[in-house]
Amino acid sequence: MKTPSWWPIGIKNADPLKNFTPEQLQLIGSVAMLYNECEYSLHMLASGCFTYYPTPFSITKRINGTEGLIEIFILSREATVSETKHPGLKGMFLMTLKHDGFSRAKSWRDAVVHTRNFDFKANIGRTIGRQAKADDTLLTKEALGWLVSYLSALEREMDALVGLCQAIDSTRKGASQSDQHKARTAKLLQQFDQEYRSRQTLRLALLPAPKFPDQWPGIRILKDVLSEVFEDQTPKE
Repeated sequence: MKTPSWWPIGIKNADPLKNFTPEQLQLIGSVAMLYNECEYSLHMLASGCFTYYPTPFSITKRINGTEGLIEIFILSREATVSETKHPGLKGMFLMTLKHDGFSRAKSWRDAVVHTRNFDFKANIGRTIGRQAKADDTLLTKEALGWLVSYLSALEREMDALVGLCQAIDSTRKGASQSDQHKARTAKLLQQFDQEYRSRQTLRLALLPAPKFPDQWPGIRILKDVLSEVFEDQTPKE
């Protein structure tokens, strides 16, 4: 079997960092750091669901995985957030933390951070997951730039949600406070409510993520390799 001039795909330099442009590496670093800020906000949201704790993360850091933190927050806020006073808010929590929110963003972040360069020409990385399942990730500047914008918007949205939940809790705890204090707290609550709704709207208004190329060169390359294998096995006359 002949070795094509482009074989093997995905290898440009023995140093893996040189398979990416400086801008790609900067964007990958931005994805990692922005996700860290989102996860910090998630811990803040979950820690606010406990009445007594020595430090905010003393309980949440003992919970494995972010899914458990999300469920604790959702279940707690089901009991403490009034649908009458805050219409639609519980559904918005799900939009922020589940669906196309934090949970989806985490899967995208994991794909970028854990991938290896597979085809540098097409800017495609590959991750070998459970049961040896291969998942490919688009690592173009456009795709990484979109994810940075998405995580940045999500981080601002979750930060506003932290402030909103703290304001809700402050309102509930301040029932015995003076009328002046109640008025100030109510105004703060309204501001955080508006800010959270606005930031979620901005995130959901982002353009769709760049699509994976329909005609990925790897498909053509695989076909070429197979054709050459069978060609070499054909008896010569």
